[in-house]
Amino acid sequence: GNLVPKASTFPSGIKALADYVHKKGLKLGIYYDPGNQACGKTMPESLGREEQVAKTFASWGIDYLKYDNYENNNISPKERYPPMSEALANTGRPIFFSFCEW
Repeated sequence: GNLVPKASTFPSGIKALADYVHKKGLKLGIYYDPGNQACGKTMPESLGREEQVAKTFASWGIDYLKYDNYENNNISPKERYPPMSEALANTGRPIFFSFCEW
């Protein structure tokens, strides 16, 4: 399935938040950890679903993505980041892409 924002935190969804932020002349960024599970270890993540995730972020109106190589199955950043970079480019939406690993 697709990423779904937590309804209690984002009752109108991320797209509504992005629209609001954009109307203020600002950009919206999001942190994403695509490992085997989220940092809180309570929800599954989406390792290997870069195209689907990139399309979701683009549809929400995300302008900036911070991509973390946490919970990475020992896959190096050189292997992990190009697929997301390409997936973001394929959306047609300009999304600034940065990454980290800890």
